[in-house]
Amino acid sequence: MTGKPTYKELEDRVRQLEKESARQNRFENINSALFKISNALNITDSLDELYESIHRILSSVIDTKNFYISLYDKSKDSITFPYCIDSVDESYPPQIEISKIESLTAKVLQTGQPLLITRDEVLKQRAESKKKLPGCTPSKVWLGVPLKTQESIIGVMTVQSYSDSERYDQTDMEVMVSVADQIAVAIELKSAQQAFQKSEKRFHYLADATIEAIFFTKDGICLEANQAAADMFGYDDPSEFIGIFGTEIIAPESHEIVREHMLKNLFDSYEAVGKRRDGTCFPIAIQAKPMPYKDKRSVRVTSIMDISGRKQAEEVNKTLFAISNAVNITPDMNDLFGYIHDALSRIIDVTNFFIAMVDIKTRTLHFPYYVDTGGDEDFPPITDFNEDDSLTGLLVFRRRPVLLKKRELEKRAEQNGIWGPVPLIWMGVPLIIKNEVIGVVAVQSYSDPNLYNEQDLQLLSGVSDQMAIAIDRKRSEDALRESEQKYRHLFKNAPSGIFEIDFEKVRFVNVNELMCKYSGYSEKEFLSMNPQDLLTENSKNLYFGRLEKLFKGEILPGSVEYNIVTKNGRELCVILNNDFIYKDGKVTGARVVAHDITELKKAQEDKIKAQKIAGEHEKLALIGQVAGKIAHDFNNILGIIMGNAELALFDCEEKETAKTLELIFEQTLRGKNLTRNLSAFARDQEPRQEFFMLSEKINLVLDLLKKDLEKIEVIKEEKSGVPDLLADPGMIEHAVLNLLQNSIHATSISKNPQIIIRIYCLDENICFEIEDNGCGIPKEYLAKIYVPSFTLKGSRDLTDSYEKGIKGSGYGLSNVKKYVEQHKGTISFESELGSGTKVTLRLPVIKKELTSEEKIQIQKETIHFKKHILLVEDEPTLSDVFYRILTQEPCNHKVDIASNGQAAMDFFNENEYDCISLDYILPEKINGLDVYDHIRKTNKTIPILFVSGNIEFLESMKELKQNDANIDHLSKPCRNEDYINGINDLLGRTVATKK
Repeated sequence: MTGKPTYKELEDRVRQLEKESARQNRFENINSALFKISNALNITDSLDELYESIHRILSSVIDTKNFYISLYDKSKDSITFPYCIDSVDESYPPQIEISKIESLTAKVLQTGQPLLITRDEVLKQRAESKKKLPGCTPSKVWLGVPLKTQESIIGVMTVQSYSDSERYDQTDMEVMVSVADQIAVAIELKSAQQAFQKSEKRFHYLADATIEAIFFTKDGICLEANQAAADMFGYDDPSEFIGIFGTEIIAPESHEIVREHMLKNLFDSYEAVGKRRDGTCFPIAIQAKPMPYKDKRSVRVTSIMDISGRKQAEEVNKTLFAISNAVNITPDMNDLFGYIHDALSRIIDVTNFFIAMVDIKTRTLHFPYYVDTGGDEDFPPITDFNEDDSLTGLLVFRRRPVLLKKRELEKRAEQNGIWGPVPLIWMGVPLIIKNEVIGVVAVQSYSDPNLYNEQDLQLLSGVSDQMAIAIDRKRSEDALRESEQKYRHLFKNAPSGIFEIDFEKVRFVNVNELMCKYSGYSEKEFLSMNPQDLLTENSKNLYFGRLEKLFKGEILPGSVEYNIVTKNGRELCVILNNDFIYKDGKVTGARVVAHDITELKKAQEDKIKAQKIAGEHEKLALIGQVAGKIAHDFNNILGIIMGNAELALFDCEEKETAKTLELIFEQTLRGKNLTRNLSAFARDQEPRQEFFMLSEKINLVLDLLKKDLEKIEVIKEEKSGVPDLLADPGMIEHAVLNLLQNSIHATSISKNPQIIIRIYCLDENICFEIEDNGCGIPKEYLAKIYVPSFTLKGSRDLTDSYEKGIKGSGYGLSNVKKYVEQHKGTISFESELGSGTKVTLRLPVIKKELTSEEKIQIQKETIHFKKHILLVEDEPTLSDVFYRILTQEPCNHKVDIASNGQAAMDFFNENEYDCISLDYILPEKINGLDVYDHIRKTNKTIPILFVSGNIEFLESMKELKQNDANIDHLSKPCRNEDYINGINDLLGRTVATKK
């Protein structure tokens, strides 16, 4: 430019200088803002403070009245709003899913480019979008820039205006872009810093909370430790560790390995020996890792665990293994005892040690092994011991480990409760097998009263089971060896035939001389035979049938009768007593004892024939006697009426009168039958119970009535899982017979007669239903069906519902109801005239042992266990059930079984019992009351539980209970749980009375 500038040129120049000055000022402001943002990272304590600082700093270079920072979570593809200042919208959504929302923030994240956009453009884009719209108010102008780091986009920074659409321009966008990267870096660093601080706090919290000792060291010098470290090494405060070198808490023998790990920065796990402040040493496990510390230097974090318990457990396991293995490597019991002594020395002081064995039958303690330094050179047997006269006896009766110290021992010695020299401390454990104490292992000291503690007692107790098992196994081996020798002797010289069968080889594998004599075969010939070759055809079928059941897992009686054919063709009858051999749960053979009962069988058959004849005579005599007693007078009257009616019929010529006389004569005959039925009804009989399948009993009755059922459709429906019924089979058979006959009569004139029989279980009951489509019962008579002598058949069939000639005595359902109630069951009827009848019997399920639910329920109550009980019951089925539930968990009683009154009294005379379970009806001449009287002559308080359903006895029971508080009664049948509760209740009463 030449010459003097014009005014216009000067004016343009001034404007340009002003713009450059403004731009320069803005750049300076931006640089200042960048510096302040960088500094804010160091002076703020949290992300929230950093966001506030960024907002305040930016307000000097751009309008930030409406401002927010959003952060992006790539894993969730969503954005959050940790900081927002807005003059219109009070709150922002906690999270937005980018893929589902039409969001400007999301658009910046997706493109990675800044965005300046007006409301009109926003509304146009949203109108075209199918995505969900955000709930915020659209601003007139919106400016957002991505926050980028070297790795990725971490979020978006946004300013907006709700009042001026020209508030922001391209220059403002450039300003925002120029500071965005610095802000992104600051946010990322502060996030990492804050996360580290949280991690460090969490680490220190865990270090303080853990039971492991934690040390922070640098070059082997301790910088910090936790409280667990002080506790473990016997220091008062963790600060006492600061400044010490690591090996100061390590035993000398471990200095080298610990120093090597610390100075070489080795980080593998290893074991060493720690040293407490008081100088005691203990095994430790060490694990170290590097980590940043407070001043960002890397330190060594070392965790130390006290592994004394683990080491001790390893020694205990070695001891257990040694004791277990001793059974296989020791030749006899004495060597086993010595081996156990050596094995125990790993874990406990056994300088003074003994093993005692218990003989419960003779109440004697034997001491087969002992080592003693107290001058006790002999350990003689102790007979008739108890818990007061010897330490070993104390252990046997208490059945639990015992640790006795000086004062207790001195007190027992004053009361003559110790044999031999008095120790300063004594510790012992019982050896128990199958809930029975078989022996005692004990240690003692004559010099150190503190040699053993509770921990030692637990250690010795922990290996007692293995010792008991080892001793029992070795004792069993010795007994087996002796038994085998005896067996060989008996096998060879027994007065019975003996042989062994291998089912897999289908051959005899052993036979004695007498069996060869029975069969006529030599030993060589016998051992080459197939067992079936020795049997007759009928016995072969029996043999194969038993084998089939045996291989299916069924339990068979050990005794069976076969007919065998000897070598010369003679047929012998033998009883074979089988002892089946099992391997891995599978039956593989049998040991058999054979008795030739050919002559005995013939004698028995002759005797049975004679008894049968005598029995028939006795039966006829008894029937006559019963009939005479019950119906003597009534039959005399009927005889007079019958005789005169019959005589009158000979001379009667008038038809109407003859008809009347015939009716009188017929009714007298019916009267005679009625007296017979009446006697059967009136006869009281206690059920004789056994387990049987109800379905089989029904099939038997159906077979008996086969002819009567020929024209009737019989449908039998049986659900699976119906257990055996505990009941009197004769009574149940009689009941089923009566009910079926009623249904047959009811369908006598039906066009399509049908009877449906159902068997199923419901609510712990076995249910039996008989439903027919016969004539039914009028409603007005349903209440009378159990009344003795009531019937709707014969002359009382006013509706012609039955076929002519069908009559009833009226005692059938009465007897059925009586039978059902005697078995604690119920009977119900559903009937509608002309549509049929359904009768349902419900009989309680009595299981052969306690269920798991019953055991849990019994354990909740006050339970008395391990008592000695006398069970007096002549029915084997019931005595077996009672024996099981009394001797098994949770009761664990000891039970003796007496099957008759004399045996019960003999048992009582010979033993001491805690309770008696007594049946009233017993075989032979002595009944339950006789046994009761015998017991009460010598013992007035022992609890006695009568178990009987006899009606006559129930009446006498009322008076007995008034005079004797230690008896009670249960009617048969009773549930297992009720039986156990009855025993417990009586035992509880006795305990309370004694107290």
